[in-house]
Amino acid sequence: MNNSLRKPWLLVLTIGLGTLLNPLNSSMISVALTRMQHEFGLTFADASWLISVFYLASAVGQPVMGRLSDMLGPKKVFLTGLLLVAVACGFAPFSTNFAFLLSCRALQAIGSSALFPSGMSMVRTSITKGQAKALSTLSIFSTTSAAFGPSIGGFIIDSWDWPAIFIVNFPFILLSLVLAITILPSTGRGKFNLKYS
Repeated sequence: MNNSLRKPWLLVLTIGLGTLLNPLNSSMISVALTRMQHEFGLTFADASWLISVFYLASAVGQPVMGRLSDMLGPKKVFLTGLLLVAVACGFAPFSTNFAFLLSCRALQAIGSSALFPSGMSMVRTSITKGQAKALSTLSIFSTTSAAFGPSIGGFIIDSWDWPAIFIVNFPFILLSLVLAITILPSTGRGKFNLKYS
């Protein structure tokens, strides 16, 4: 907690590196759909499920992960989210069929959905002075990564192939994970209560 209070920018950077994963992966895949369509012998309607399942899983996952963050503690949920994204991105390039790839995309969405609500919770509780500036900086992480997603995806597809759009996540995941373990405040509630107050 003390580290994050002395260096709030480091806390914001740690959370920002995690929260950019969801918008980055929601936009980056759009340029890889044609390659995946040919790889797995899909119709365009089938391939579009790679985008739809991500949005559906994110829509369901974010409020659920926000609630789990309140109950279990935001740091635990943030770290779990990063690990889920790492698992999904690690297995996706080795997909042998479309159903498995679709499952990896759903897991990636659920994991990345844990990062925003848990990150916001830590910013609200750890940064009091300049909180609005911290929150706006996190918004920049999200919007910028979404905007540059197709360009990054296009460069990756042109240079390598569709598996690389999953592998490119690992530098962000690993840096955020290392920083999260050492920087993020431990504010676990330790209570699993399903009742809303």
